[in-house]
This record gives sequence, structure tokens and C-alpha cells, in this order.
Amino acid sequence: MEVFFYGLFMDVNLLRSMGIEIKNLRIAVLAHHKLVIGQKASLLPNKGSSTYGILMQIGEKDLKRLYEQKEVSAYKPQHVVVDSSEEKVNAVCYLISAEQMVGRNSEYAEALWILAKSLDFPEDYLQEIKSQAQSSID
Repeated sequence: MEVFFYGLFMDVNLLRSMGIEIKNLRIAVLAHHKLVIGQKASLLPNKGSSTYGILMQIGEKDLKRLYEQKEVSAYKPQHVVVDSSEEKVNAVCYLISAEQMVGRNSEYAEALWILAKSLDFPEDYLQEIKSQAQSSID
């Protein structure tokens, strides 16, 4: 199954350490969605915005096991179409509702900024992440 990750699950080392088998990794972009970081990350519809992430193939059993964890069990699958290497790909993306996007988690934002920087995402996108962190990121 094709899955689009935009938060800390973009970290393939984290997924592999959890026993998740992943294949066919590639950078992708989801148009008309904006990354929002509260206690966790999610995406909200927003014309003109784009969210960068990692598209990968994960087995349904591994995906179910991943989202059965208490910390992420509120995330629900949504079907999306992402752009990857000049092709459009149907994928699943896990989101929480806007109502659940409360609070602020600067540690999460900083970790996501570091991960996104290591993935060589565009500078303007890195600045969007950085602006959502309470503390400064050097």
C-alpha cells in the first residue's frame, strides 16, 4: 500500500526500528494542504499550500500495527493524490481533525525540522516548520 508520511514517520530508521518493512521510498508533495503542528502534526486543506513528505510502500498489517499505538490512534486514513517524480500517485495519508490540533509541541517541531532538513526539503518549506516551533532552531 502506498502511504504518504509528512511528520516524524518520514524517518525510515524509526519505522525500521519498530519492525515496519518499507519499500520504494521517494519524496512526494501533497498540493492544497498545509502542515500544522500542535501536539502532533497534521494537514489542513489550504489552497495554494503544499506539504512535502515521503511516499513509501508498507504492508497493510504493518500499517495497522503502526496506527494502533496509543499516541497515534486518533489518526484516520484519508485517500490523497500526491506528486512524486512527475507522476501522480494514489496514496493513504493519516490525519487528525482540526479540533484535535490543540496546544503546541516545540520539541516535535524541532525534530521535524531536523528530519525535513536531512531530507533536503526546500528552504521555504523548512521555514514554515521552523516558524511553528516555539523555541529557535539553529
